[in-house]
Amino acid sequence: MFGRRIAHPDRQIARQHDALGIMNEQLAFAALYFSLVAYSTAATLFFVELARRESTPEGNRYAALVLGFGAVMHALQIGITSFVTGTCPVESLPSPPPVTS
Repeated sequence: MFGRRIAHPDRQIARQHDALGIMNEQLAFAALYFSLVAYSTAATLFFVELARRESTPEGNRYAALVLGFGAVMHALQIGITSFVTGTCPVESLPSPPPVTS
């Protein structure tokens, strides 16, 4: 009777859900920042490769790998953000024709 208070299960679940939402939000921001850095690095690598007098296949390969990493991080950020907010990214578009044209 005199001891540690046991939290109500509903409150415990709500606290865990809030913590999960904050963690997912921070994960989405981290993925966004990683994609930003990867896109910037890939653009710089592509520009450096264009500015060189002699072209090397390794330069384009590293730029393409970094660009792919940025695309994966960007997709992860979109997925996590839509999960956290509970919205579908496709439903938020105004209409399909402007997107496809």
